[in-house]
Amino acid sequence: MSTIQSLVKSYKHRFGIEVTTVLGCPVDCIYCPQDQLKKEGRGRKKRLSFDDFKQAILNIDTDATIHWTGYSEPCLSADLERMVQFAASCGLEQYISTTLSGNPKSVDFVINSQDFYSFQLHLPDNSGLMRGLTIDDEYVKNLRRCFETKHRQGLSSTISVICFGEDFHPLIKDIVLESRSSFGTDIGNYDRRNKIYSRAGGIDLEKMSEHGLRGFDAYYQNKNNNINSNQSFYCKTKKMNSPVLLPDGSLSICSFDYALRMTYGNLFTQKLTDIRKEWLLRFSDEFSSGKLSPCTECEHYVPYSQ
Repeated sequence: MSTIQSLVKSYKHRFGIEVTTVLGCPVDCIYCPQDQLKKEGRGRKKRLSFDDFKQAILNIDTDATIHWTGYSEPCLSADLERMVQFAASCGLEQYISTTLSGNPKSVDFVINSQDFYSFQLHLPDNSGLMRGLTIDDEYVKNLRRCFETKHRQGLSSTISVICFGEDFHPLIKDIVLESRSSFGTDIGNYDRRNKIYSRAGGIDLEKMSEHGLRGFDAYYQNKNNNINSNQSFYCKTKKMNSPVLLPDGSLSICSFDYALRMTYGNLFTQKLTDIRKEWLLRFSDEFSSGKLSPCTECEHYVPYSQ
């Protein structure tokens, strides 16, 4: 058994498919390389249809969870409710990370839905780093309603709250703090984060420092190092178990690869187990030897000694 096969089998968390409902996100976070995605996504299908998603779900023939995140805000899809409910009817556990923006009906659905085992709110900061998001009365109302609804449903422990930057936007900070106080220890995670990942080299971390953001780790680029032939590399964040489903059915290696440098298989036409076997057969040696792109541009792709 190869190094990567052993590693995949040893992962403690389950295999998850991140779903990109729309290729291109108008929320336009400054720490998200959407320009790279827009350039490399030319010629690709832009929106995931319900019928295609349904076929993808039917081709999941192994244990997996569905993560509504990927490269864009999931609520941008008008079909989100139908897709979530179909996945739930198939017995799949689902996670969502949402900014509570996009299609109004989809936003309303996720606020009221009880289909998510984990619910992350990605909220605006006080420096305007989420450049395409308008924080108006409707947004504030929806955020307050979301907290109140999850608390009433007994699901407050499923919620985690995150913003990238120094602090939450002043129009929502009190709501977040009030909810945190009301939930007490029930709220899953409360994170004001001024650190970011480089998105496999898609973000200039030095420029991000101008906005008060810095990288998580020393940027390890093994292309600038002499690689010992006996070294074995791996992903510290276990992203090998979280490919991204694109609207055309192909899988991207992980949600850090906004340049779509490695896409493979097609979940509309192939079983998931077959796609995984094909990936391992074609790329496991390259991955474990420290030579696989886009991993070579990522700070989390390191030798076992690190």
